Amino acid sequence: MISFIVPAYNEETELPETLRAIHSAAVGYKFEIVLANDGSTDATAGIGEQFGARVISIERRQIAAARNAGARAARGDIFIFVDADTRIGPEHVRVLRMRSKKVLLAEAAVSTSMAKFHRGAK
Repeated sequence: MISFIVPAYNEETELPETLRAIHSAAVGYKFEIVLANDGSTDATAGIGEQFGARVISIERRQIAAARNAGARAARGDIFIFVDADTRIGPEHVRVLRMRSKKVLLAEAAVSTSMAKFHRGAK
């Protein structure tokens, strides 16, 4: 599953288009949207809920903290971080998914070779 992690602070103006873009880009994939609402005082959280995002709230006012909180809450095996004012398309998801498969395959190959190496060591 792909987890789209969206850190946000007072993004009620930009957020609807971003969430629409994510939904359109993710057609055909199992996905979730995690909206890391970082102390917004506008309708950001409610908009996220309207679009089916799982909204988590923090009060740090730091984009890195919001990204990290979103990653901790995410349930997917692939994370795609999308700023609340960014529009992604299907090509972004396809490329990132292909790259993540290559990374996972490389990690599996390294893990397997390391396991063989360590098993043979005395």
